[in-house]
Amino acid sequence: MGITLALQDVQARPGGEREAERIWAGQFGEFLPALDGDDFIGVQNYSRVLVGPDGMISAAATDAEVTQLGYEFYPGTGNVSSSDNFEWMLGYRPTFGLIAVDRATQRRTVKDSARYLGGIARRNALT
Repeated sequence: MGITLALQDVQARPGGEREAERIWAGQFGEFLPALDGDDFIGVQNYSRVLVGPDGMISAAATDAEVTQLGYEFYPGTGNVSSSDNFEWMLGYRPTFGLIAVDRATQRRTVKDSARYLGGIARRNALT
């Protein structure tokens, strides 16, 4: 028995350490007492939050590339599901999976991105 949480990676910028700690505690800290006796905790991490002395810094303020969901494309976090899926607020519109799904026929098609990642896995190297 356990729980899985969708949390962002909270990263402090110079001067934002205290605020980052407060944000992290608000996201995660309230769940800790409820986990006593659980077998596991799962964490889904799709993006990060940058925190400066005045609070959160938006991805737009950093000129960061963003995903179809508006998250900063940050390679250290998982912005890819295995196949195009249903996103709670956006339905089937986002198509960021490695496998395309035709909703009318349910046919799956492997995308170029999946082939690219497969090549990295076969070579066991990025280049």
